[in-house]
Amino acid sequence: MKVRVLLTDGLQRKTLVAARSLGRAGYEPWVADDTTFSLARWSRYAGRALRSPRPGSAAFQDWLLAVAAEVDLVLPMDDLSTAAAIACGDALTAKSLLPTAEQFEIGRDKWRTMELAVRAGVPHPESVPVGTEGDLADARAMLGGEVVLRPRVGSGGRGVRYLPQHLEALPADLRGHLVQRRLPRGRKFDVGLLYARDGSLRATFCQEELRWFPGEHGTSTLQRSVVRDDLVGLSRQLLQPIGWTGLAEVEWLEAPDGSPQLLEINPRPWASLGLAVAAGVDFPRLWAELALGQTVSGPAAYDTAVLCRWSLPSDLLHLLRHPLRGLAKGAPRRLPGERLVDDIVDPGDLGPVGGFLLAVLGHLFDIGTWRQVMRW
Repeated sequence: MKVRVLLTDGLQRKTLVAARSLGRAGYEPWVADDTTFSLARWSRYAGRALRSPRPGSAAFQDWLLAVAAEVDLVLPMDDLSTAAAIACGDALTAKSLLPTAEQFEIGRDKWRTMELAVRAGVPHPESVPVGTEGDLADARAMLGGEVVLRPRVGSGGRGVRYLPQHLEALPADLRGHLVQRRLPRGRKFDVGLLYARDGSLRATFCQEELRWFPGEHGTSTLQRSVVRDDLVGLSRQLLQPIGWTGLAEVEWLEAPDGSPQLLEINPRPWASLGLAVAAGVDFPRLWAELALGQTVSGPAAYDTAVLCRWSLPSDLLHLLRHPLRGLAKGAPRRLPGERLVDDIVDPGDLGPVGGFLLAVLGHLFDIGTWRQVMRW
């Protein structure tokens, strides 16, 4: 009998990647989402498609506990579903491999992440938490020059404002924000790590972000696999004071002079998980095996000649906004011998492409969805 694995947040591309990975490895992925138009449910590797309450709602945790009794393994794929699984504690009868509540909150809260960076001695932008306009004025005066106002909790560049340019667009309530000294433009790198229950590091991977939508501080739509032992070392140094369990991604910005600066921690599976899998670091399978108590480790080396694109919809939308992007100075180029893969379009599993089109039709007249997708 196959091991049944619950994957939440089925509309997201990383859940599709995980369903394909686990299905190919012989597992039976159960894909759940709070919408009928889930992307991963259309994969040939999805065993069952479930309709869940909205993650973050009171009903979701009760639903999660009930479904966990029917499966062998629970792998929550995003922030709210991970928070709910952690909150379930020992009541979650299926196996899982997650950060502790304290680790998760430190990773999710960017101010606490920066406090951790101070303790760990890793380079990071000077940061100040704020709650009022007076706090904001004091922080700007202390830091000087251009600063960034950003929510303490969030991802994908949502809610980020650059000051003084965007003073007219300040939120009415500044609680839950922090101000950071604006970093110079540079290259962005992400380090993926997987830790076992005993705190031992079992797999690492590094990628460079090459293209984003809707802007440079949004979600990446094109990434390249690279080797950056220095950034892996800094990421391990960052997490060492609190230990870690399960998956984490640490994001870095490399300034023009080559010096790295910490951006944030993603304390759960990251959006561009597909590149690591394509390059040979199969995080979903390794995560599942570790959660089941197996002793496994990632490869000693991985393929550094891989590009991964999130074509539907974000890279397509990027192309519509920048139709001459290939002519731009410094535009990413496919190197000789480099392999291009896609998060959504897989010749051996085309069902999710049809699922994407159905999702577009299902949300065609949903203004809220389009605002979230486009963030215009």
